[in-house]
Amino acid sequence: MSIQKLTREQEGICASKAEVIKVTAGAGTGKTSTLVAFSGVNPSERILYIAFNKAIQMEAAGKFPAHVTCRTAHSIAYGVCGQDFGNVPNKLQGDMKPFHIQRHLIRSLKSIPNSAHNLYGGRVIETVKNFLVSNDTEMSRKHVSIGNAPVEVKNFDEWQILADAKSIWSQMQDLKSDVPMLHDGYLKLYQLAGRRLPYGIILFDEAQDSNPVTQAIVEAQRARKVYVGDRHQAIYGFRGASNAMESINADEHHYLTGSFRFDQAVADVANTILAIKGEDVRLKGLGAESRVRPIGAHEGYAYISRGNVAIFNRVVQCLSKGEPFSFVGDIKGYRFDQILDVYNLSIGEQAKDPFIRSFAGFDELAEYAEIIGDREVKSRCKVVTKYGHNIPRLLDQIEKKALPPVVRGVERSGPDKRIVMTTGHKSRGLEFPNVRLAGDFMPLIDEGGKLFDISKASTDEIEEVNLQYVAVTRAQRALHLCDSLEEYLERGRSQEPYDGVSGVRYRAASIFGQQEYAMTFLKRVQESNKAAGGEKKYNAFGVVFSVQTAVETDAGLKLTGKVLNGNSQVSPEELVTVTFRGDNAGKSVTNFVKGNGKGALKTPEASEGTFLTLEGCYVTEEMDGENRVLSARWLNTLASSRNADHENRSFIENVLATAPRISFKNPDIKPGEPERITLPVNAKEVTVKFKNSHGTFDKVFPAAWAVDKLNTLPATEKPMVTIDTIEPQDALRVTDRDGLDKALATQLSRGTKALALLRVSDGEDVLTRAVYVAFKKEGDEYVPDVQKTLEDLFKNNIFKGVPNNDLFTGLADGSITVESIPGYRMSYAGDPSLDDNAAFKLVADVKKGQNQRYEMIFGTDGNRFAKVILPGIARNDTIGGFSPFNILADEPGTYLANEFRTPLIQPNAQPVPLVLSAEAAGPAPDSAAVEEQFESEMEHEAESAGPRP
Repeated sequence: MSIQKLTREQEGICASKAEVIKVTAGAGTGKTSTLVAFSGVNPSERILYIAFNKAIQMEAAGKFPAHVTCRTAHSIAYGVCGQDFGNVPNKLQGDMKPFHIQRHLIRSLKSIPNSAHNLYGGRVIETVKNFLVSNDTEMSRKHVSIGNAPVEVKNFDEWQILADAKSIWSQMQDLKSDVPMLHDGYLKLYQLAGRRLPYGIILFDEAQDSNPVTQAIVEAQRARKVYVGDRHQAIYGFRGASNAMESINADEHHYLTGSFRFDQAVADVANTILAIKGEDVRLKGLGAESRVRPIGAHEGYAYISRGNVAIFNRVVQCLSKGEPFSFVGDIKGYRFDQILDVYNLSIGEQAKDPFIRSFAGFDELAEYAEIIGDREVKSRCKVVTKYGHNIPRLLDQIEKKALPPVVRGVERSGPDKRIVMTTGHKSRGLEFPNVRLAGDFMPLIDEGGKLFDISKASTDEIEEVNLQYVAVTRAQRALHLCDSLEEYLERGRSQEPYDGVSGVRYRAASIFGQQEYAMTFLKRVQESNKAAGGEKKYNAFGVVFSVQTAVETDAGLKLTGKVLNGNSQVSPEELVTVTFRGDNAGKSVTNFVKGNGKGALKTPEASEGTFLTLEGCYVTEEMDGENRVLSARWLNTLASSRNADHENRSFIENVLATAPRISFKNPDIKPGEPERITLPVNAKEVTVKFKNSHGTFDKVFPAAWAVDKLNTLPATEKPMVTIDTIEPQDALRVTDRDGLDKALATQLSRGTKALALLRVSDGEDVLTRAVYVAFKKEGDEYVPDVQKTLEDLFKNNIFKGVPNNDLFTGLADGSITVESIPGYRMSYAGDPSLDDNAAFKLVADVKKGQNQRYEMIFGTDGNRFAKVILPGIARNDTIGGFSPFNILADEPGTYLANEFRTPLIQPNAQPVPLVLSAEAAGPAPDSAAVEEQFESEMEHEAESAGPRP
């Protein structure tokens, strides 16, 4: 594929000069053709393409140019560390079972019941395997595998398992020992040898299913690296795979979102599955027409299952109905021969497989499979239980009736009425005109009718969701859903999970539960400014910072704490000191106190648990003890949780514990009360501005007072909340001033009131900027005032760091581009006459501890998206005060996030519900007594300080 035929997403990857590139490639988005094109624009480099398996390697070898070597990680290691083992008969094996090592465990097995010998051997083998796929250089207790079964708790010892595992690993490396060497064993030896590969660029495909040992080998190479994968297709965790796409610290992150395999009908199903995981980057169907529909009896299709049991059952149906069928790959890969072995064990006959033969009987094998979690063995036991004595006859018929195997899918011109059997794992990388899903995939609605909650899911359950995504995205033309997925999609259309204010449905309700989707913040690639007589690079712009201590200094503010996101200049978890400089230094104290409360500087540790973004920030040459010093121009408070439990909550939960609030008119103004009340949902008290003859003062009321006021509002005046979504459209390319006017006008016409999003780039520097939008009144309506907005933008410098003259000069000569970024708008308005209006439920929800949140999502071209997190509920008159957008800070641009690269969430954090404190839930005060006390205090203050203006 030539560079001219590539999509914009692909062109961006090919043009990249970054040292480490991460490419998230959705299903069918042309990742191989992209890598081939990338190789084509780097003809002078020696390039290594690392394939996931041998089949992919062989296919890739026919596509890449001559200067690209295609290998698997194991084939690289075999030539150096594995060949000697391969030359010894029976030494190199694909797997290891307890019978291989039992004679080497005689001493340990003496104290263990005979019935648990296989189980103990299995635990030793698991420990060895855990070490082999890790990036560790020594085996330790963390690799030990041990369960909670009574026989294990009573008889197994961690240290003994570790000692035996180390002994077995030593025997594996001994060419004279009968303990087999595994393929992952010589791969581990290659890692430990620290070999360097003679390549300038490494293309690491299917990175989401690589294991840590392979990742360590790649990371150790002195070469440019391109990691390609899709975390949503990570389905090999049970083999020790570790999703490298989540841990790579890349210089650039690109996305491929346009699928050439299917059109939007199948893409929508895939996106619904991705939404379960909180994914915001949506697949776009660019292929020929596809439909989600039942597949007729006379149509051929691929039957994709979760496991082999469903395949066996479907093949038995084909035999009874006379339907033609075949398999993807060799029938031996479905391990039907071992079903016969399990059957023979069940009737007391001898099994061929040494592992199955090592068990005394069927019940012992089934118990072992249940305890150890061996999926393959468990599934074979189920098949034998179901079909019993028919097993031998059925297996014989399957071998005789099966048509030749399929490798590349069913061709339309071929025998397309056959049913092609495959599993989700075997189907990855393939595509078929028609796909039907088996019914053995994990249901996404439990028996109680609850939707699957990703925030409570285990790693295995997340992979089960991924497996359904893989299966769905094999379809080119027709997709026949299984009943459980069909039910989930129907529920999703009519009852999407609630998120934010009760009554508001949001597509990605579970986004907070996933580490990789918690939140990252505004990232500017580079910003330049004159400082200290020279060119100063803001090389730490957008740093997210967790405060440990904060003190006021003569220059402004001095903070110590930990960097949470990092970039090329600062590392995640690095302890640094931050100081403030320039005209804004004096304002830093005010901003800090404003964002974090009056007690923020009471003691150095008073603000621990506060999260900031540091903007206009760079690394200095100074040191503060062992800390490097960062100098910043200004800060923005993201969240402040002075609760002692903040360490156990995710960053998002800390935001929610700080910021949500509702604003409404006071329905019954008594002396000393304000006209408008703003109620933070977790507050013990409400501070309001009160104006009288003495001046304007802060006045504190219990939160229960505000709750009572809210409850007395008439229906027509209650805050109203609904959601309106405008789907993203293509961004507008701006080439001149008129184009900028048009881009902003178009952005506003999409309904993005009070906030617009623009992107500026000079090819190297990229800055995404959110801007306020002015409104004007036309008749009885407010409409966006484009001209006024532009005047304000240019008066205040539309993009910080890019002077207006340079901007328009760059627009004229094409060196600077500006785009509008379309997005979802979530606006708040509603019918107060409806009993289920969300605002009516607010107080009850607050007392139940439910979170209030909404957000605006912008996106285009997959990777060009941003997020504005806006906790809380806003009144519906957003024009006057832009209340949805200034809840957290004055500049919504602070909260833009792209790439979602660095999450701010504790790994094992459990949600902490928001509740009204006992004080907040108490009775409202006597208004007359409060007013009398207030007036008395004001008179005393006036006598002491004199009248106030």
